[in-house]
Amino acid sequence: YAYILNRYDIPFKSFFLLITLLPFISPPYVGGLGYINMLGRHGVISLSLLKLGIIDKPLEIMYAATPLFNPMTGARIAEIHWGLILICTLTYFPLMALTFSAALQNVDESLEEEAYILGSKPLTTFFKITLKSAMPGLISGIILVFISFVDEIGIPLIVGYRNVMAVAAYEAIEESSFYYTPKGYVLSLLMTAIGLLILFLGRKYVSLSRYVSVVKGAARYRKIVKVRGIKRIIVMSFMVLMSILLSIGAIGIIIAAFAERWYLTPLPTKIGLKNFEAVLKEYSILFRNSAIYSVTAMIIGMIMSALISYIMVRMRLSYSGILDYILTLPLVVPGVVIGIGTWAIWRGTPLDPFVNPITIIALVIAFRKLPYAFRGIYASTLQIPPEFEEAALTLGASRIRTFFKIMLPALAPALVAGGLLAFIAGITELSSTLVLSATKSAGSLTVGIFLALTDIRHGPPVGSAIAMIIIITCLIVSYLANLFAKKTIGGLRLF
Repeated sequence: YAYILNRYDIPFKSFFLLITLLPFISPPYVGGLGYINMLGRHGVISLSLLKLGIIDKPLEIMYAATPLFNPMTGARIAEIHWGLILICTLTYFPLMALTFSAALQNVDESLEEEAYILGSKPLTTFFKITLKSAMPGLISGIILVFISFVDEIGIPLIVGYRNVMAVAAYEAIEESSFYYTPKGYVLSLLMTAIGLLILFLGRKYVSLSRYVSVVKGAARYRKIVKVRGIKRIIVMSFMVLMSILLSIGAIGIIIAAFAERWYLTPLPTKIGLKNFEAVLKEYSILFRNSAIYSVTAMIIGMIMSALISYIMVRMRLSYSGILDYILTLPLVVPGVVIGIGTWAIWRGTPLDPFVNPITIIALVIAFRKLPYAFRGIYASTLQIPPEFEEAALTLGASRIRTFFKIMLPALAPALVAGGLLAFIAGITELSSTLVLSATKSAGSLTVGIFLALTDIRHGPPVGSAIAMIIIITCLIVSYLANLFAKKTIGGLRLF
């Protein structure tokens, strides 16, 4: 998918990229709710097929599971939940596709051209040169997807499958409110160890492998392959199929959000804004909380990222590498683990989640989402020539004055873009918020989805309305971040 978007001359490329971004810029569990609305037993597709007589019983694709048995004892040890795998695959597909797409942009095409000149076939060239050259980006994508899945708590809860570590740890901490049990802490330690191990193995593999790029011989322009005839039909069919699969979740959210009367029919028999009215009436406090959490993440992300980037780039400290690893940890350590650790450390203090949840949740989200703002700001700091600051320092300006008068104005676009990305990450955060929000008054919009799903008065329609509000917010903020960053997404231009 990423290779086609990068290398093939196909129509509607911006549209395919936008469809790819839909699951990426919305919370994963929101897509999960949409897929349930569409592919569940009483979803749009299942009921439509039943009405047309194509099937004689509801679809079970979202609930199908294959048990695994111990070959020695015959005891059931686990099961493969295909619905969970399907939703997570489609949800995290964009993360993998965009990471690999960015890696493809850095592949030296002169190597591919030389392979073709020497008689190499396209498929052989792809596996022997292109794929190997892009392997660091591919490994990074695998690490991000794996860790994201380990941390995923929303999709299993929506699907109704609780036999995953994140959900088990969350439920164990809930039990700790009534009686002590170490289960939650043990699972948290195990999840952290898995995340760190995968990160270590990924970096070790990349460091042991040789990736050579001959810059001088690189092509001056990127070759775009023109597809014609049957090949064009196959490529476009694949892209359309993937677009349909990736957009099913969003379509399910939109249909359910406007449904006022919908019971065992393929589509709602009455539509309107009643669900949004219920959101504003019953969950208005969650808007305030989400705004506090997201704005805090944005402000702290911008300030801390600017300061840390300046220190790492300009001061060239010996421990800059260690600082970089520390800033990566929030991406590696699952949010459930961070929530459980925060709950254990601050319990019985003024920042106890039971006493002052708003403050502690805002701080946890801000520091957990700091890497989202830091990476772009750090890259922009590297691109700013030091000569302007050196001239200012030579003329007697202090380092602080130089930072505010020269560095900050130059970093302004990256700061705004990074801050907006931290805002999106904050508004879509669920795992740590779910652990720390002891009451509804401390929850966010993401927690509100689960509150609506478990409320017999509201259910999926109101939950979908909340999800749609989150998606629209993320779309608007993503558009603004793209404008300020003035960069491509995965090497591809959207707007």
